[in-house]
Amino acid sequence: MAQNLSIVWFKRDLRIHDHAPLAAACATGLPVLPLYVVEPDYWQQPFASRRHWHFVHDSLTELRDDCANLGQPLVVRTGSIINVFDSIAQDYVIEGVYAHEETSNLWGYQRDENVRSWCLSQGIGIHEFPTNGIVRRLPQRDDWARLRNQRMAAPLTPKPDALLPLAIPLGDIPAKHDALFGDDVPGLAQAGGRRAGIKTLHSFLTERGSAYLFRLSAPGLSEIHCSRLSTHLTWGTLSAREIGKSVQARREQLSAVDSKIWKRNLSAFTSRLSWRCHFILKIEHRSTPSSALARITCPSGSSSVEGTARHVGSTPRTLASSPRSPLSLAGPLTRRWLETSARQHGCSGRLRRQL
Repeated sequence: MAQNLSIVWFKRDLRIHDHAPLAAACATGLPVLPLYVVEPDYWQQPFASRRHWHFVHDSLTELRDDCANLGQPLVVRTGSIINVFDSIAQDYVIEGVYAHEETSNLWGYQRDENVRSWCLSQGIGIHEFPTNGIVRRLPQRDDWARLRNQRMAAPLTPKPDALLPLAIPLGDIPAKHDALFGDDVPGLAQAGGRRAGIKTLHSFLTERGSAYLFRLSAPGLSEIHCSRLSTHLTWGTLSAREIGKSVQARREQLSAVDSKIWKRNLSAFTSRLSWRCHFILKIEHRSTPSSALARITCPSGSSSVEGTARHVGSTPRTLASSPRSPLSLAGPLTRRWLETSARQHGCSGRLRRQL
């Protein structure tokens, strides 16, 4: 007789801490299959990069170990998400799929719609949980700030005590050099994984962030004094709520002398965490095939999200090869470098403002 289980579908939430879908799946009392699917079609899109995969690879390796410490290692499959679910359904009874909501581009929107349709056709419940401060299905954005602040103030979701082990092959995490992920990465790539994220957050809150407000717009210095947490937020090794609470804890620890240095910097960073959620919410409201986002036009005449990503993502060689360029060192471009790249490509001022 096939075993009943719940699936936790990891996407851009590569952690076990403050993870509502994982906690909810465990609360059912059924065995939980922690699953990550490497989707080849995603990695062939112009917005995807081997640089991203380097970060994801580090994060998956660590996540597999963290899940193993709970009792069931992360299961990794390569292929279409629907085909993977179909394969699992041949051997198990899937009672529910648990995942975070994901704000993405048109590719991600259509993929998630396909998964919802598949679950409906199979009679499987799909349980999606809010991520960060994105509030879906708001009739208007007037209530967003209040709801977002309520979410950020809520207690962190504790990690599960244990996961029941399953007799299922774990699958390989594709290597960083696998041809699936495109061209080689110039220079270094930012280290992924939760531990790297915690280390980066700690250094920002205790050292680098002391000049955050005054170095934020300096192309050469922002790389040092900005948080460098964007990628960890994007791939979910840390949650926005965890970071927000860490900032608040740091603020409460400040002495009178330290407050003169740190108070404004921490406030500015907290504001930008909120802005991040706000602008993602705007994308959420626009991200349909006929949205304004999909009509951004770049020099080639492309009028798609993919076309925008192709131009913004193709950093000029002179910029990428500069010894002071963040791209030649590690991690994503800072905002000022990205604006410079878009300007060199000749993208419109409207596009640069939306970056």
